[in-house]
Amino acid sequence: MLKRLARADRTEYGFQTDLSCTQRIDGEGNIWRIDQELRFLSHICGLIRVPVGFITDFASVPRYIPIISAMLIGQANASATVHDYLYRKNPSTDVPRIWADQIFLEAMEFEKVGAIQRVLLYQGARAFGWMHYQKIEQDDIALRARYRQGRLAYA
Repeated sequence: MLKRLARADRTEYGFQTDLSCTQRIDGEGNIWRIDQELRFLSHICGLIRVPVGFITDFASVPRYIPIISAMLIGQANASATVHDYLYRKNPSTDVPRIWADQIFLEAMEFEKVGAIQRVLLYQGARAFGWMHYQKIEQDDIALRARYRQGRLAYA
């Protein structure tokens, strides 16, 4: 059974705070730093708290398919942030990949992402997420180092 990540502050499921972040641009794409704790109350595992300072690139949508890319970019930023957080390898978010992906789908429903976009993003996570699951920690360390060194410029 999945352990609860934190106790719920409210009884309503869904996002309990709005996504607040600062964009930085890197040579490899857009990077975002969370400015205010993002809280999502899930039916699956309870309250998920994405901490201030967490770094995300939102949904990793391939740019080589322009039509699909245009349909999906920016559609599920808060949900993608929760998903990225759950994919990190650390004791507070040690959840199986299938549950992280199901929580991503659940969060997109609360974020009111369209059904087609939801299915495409979820299926993309299921098909290609194995490449990133619990490996993002090293990427996160590298991003934080570049962020601190000022190698990422404000957008």
